[in-house]
Amino acid sequence: MPYKVRAGHFVLLALAGAAIAGCVASPASAARQAQQMTDIGDQLNELRTENAMLESVVDSLHTVIAKHDTTLARLANATGVVVVK
Repeated sequence: MPYKVRAGHFVLLALAGAAIAGCVASPASAARQAQQMTDIGDQLNELRTENAMLESVVDSLHTVIAKHDTTLARLANATGVVVVK
């Protein structure tokens, strides 16, 4: 009977040790996660910068199209051409 009690204690001790070992995070893993978060932040900042640049390009193109539209309307008006919109 004492042999079974010792085996039971050993099993409980092994399970407790495995549970504790599973809860401990390795420093390398934490450093890797921190680096990944930094990389994600850098990529987000690059995307924001690129998005702002693209928005300014689109705004510029809107302005150019509006100017062309006005110029064409004035030319059509001056020459008497009917423009259908």
